[in-house]
Amino acid sequence: MREMDDIPRDSNNRQSNILIDDDEIDNNKNEENISNNIINSEDNDLNIQNKEKQKEQNNYLFQMFYKNTTFTIIFFLFFIVLIIIEYIYRQELFTYSLTYEQNLQNSISKGAILFFKVVSIVGGYVLIGVGLFFVFCYYSLIKTIILCICLIFVVYLHDIMKILYRDPRPFWINKILFQGQCETSYGNPSGHSLLSFYFYLSLSYYICMLENVKNNKTYKKIVYSIGIFVAILTAFSRLVLGVHAIDQVLYGGIVGIWMFILFAYIFKIYDIPLSYYLLFYNEKNYINFFIIFLIVLFIISIILYNLIDIEADFKKYYLVMDKKCPNIEKFKFYGNSCLAESLVLLLIVGIYSGQYLFWYLVDKYYLNNHNENNLYSLQESINHWNNHYKEIFSSFGNFIKVIGLIILCLLPGLFYVFVSGENNSLRNIFIFKIGLPLFLIGFLIFGPCFYIFIHILKERRDPFF
Repeated sequence: MREMDDIPRDSNNRQSNILIDDDEIDNNKNEENISNNIINSEDNDLNIQNKEKQKEQNNYLFQMFYKNTTFTIIFFLFFIVLIIIEYIYRQELFTYSLTYEQNLQNSISKGAILFFKVVSIVGGYVLIGVGLFFVFCYYSLIKTIILCICLIFVVYLHDIMKILYRDPRPFWINKILFQGQCETSYGNPSGHSLLSFYFYLSLSYYICMLENVKNNKTYKKIVYSIGIFVAILTAFSRLVLGVHAIDQVLYGGIVGIWMFILFAYIFKIYDIPLSYYLLFYNEKNYINFFIIFLIVLFIISIILYNLIDIEADFKKYYLVMDKKCPNIEKFKFYGNSCLAESLVLLLIVGIYSGQYLFWYLVDKYYLNNHNENNLYSLQESINHWNNHYKEIFSSFGNFIKVIGLIILCLLPGLFYVFVSGENNSLRNIFIFKIGLPLFLIGFLIFGPCFYIFIHILKERRDPFF
């Protein structure tokens, strides 16, 4: 009987134990569910953060624009006031310049004039090329492209302003002035002054980001001082040579500084994240916007060009220009020259097309995960490129590829050589002599050439690109 009585007890115990085990299982499941809910919640939070971060990157330019609204408003109001002041004092300063520059040329030696000729050429073109190469060597391909595109927009704005103002140069009016160079486009604003102040300040900005400079205020002051000094020297050379008036040089310099502040500090384009830059190649909305924007700029330049009377300018300045600038093709004069220079926008089209191809040939996953904040120090960059150069010329095959790249980049120049500037219509000249070469230069240099170059270096995982 006791044994029989023990059976239910054992059964109850066993049943009790089973119930306990089930409770434990249920508790574990509840804990697991809670844990999963927490993980899912964290994942959702992370996804929300990523979306917000992506949204922030997508609105990068607008956020930079509105970040300091007061400063932005004052900044643009200053430009409007500048245009008004320039309009009021333009003629007065131009008239004064005619006498001032004549006295200036009479008071300095021929050696000094030759020196300022060199300064005008080197400061205006050569050093800009050297500066772009510096940015490419010590930073990245992206930053070089961004600086090039900003520089192109500055050139475009300069030419549009020249078409709007249609101001003469001093040596067109004062026949006694010796002009150091035969300048046949309109004079206001000074392109050398505008580009010099814009570019040398931009280059100083990049140099101040180098590891050995960015934490030293003294070095920064020296760098910016040198940049401003070179820009002032270049601008002053234009006065000595009689190709620009005081108002044109001052106006160009101030606009150059204004453009530098706009790109560097208002929109912060020089510091743009790589992920945002790539949106212009990966997102349809950005691609469409960019194409429409460039088309609008082209239309603006063509409309303004057709609104001016170039034949009147030919008649007005014919005697001076025929004497001082003989045998110059007609497309290089006045508004024709300004429109030809404004076609520099086709260089952006070439860069964009070449880069669009480039991004799809190179590992996009790597580019999208590239941390652009890891910049090379000066010494690391030197060592980096020294190793690359050794690798380029380590074999005869690589040497031939480099020569091939150079020939490829020089090919667009054939259009300029073979298309005559005298016997062809202006439309053919603008398309084949200027437009097509500019497009091909941008496409070749910033597109396939870099892709080939990376393969030559055999370091496709290098963040330098």
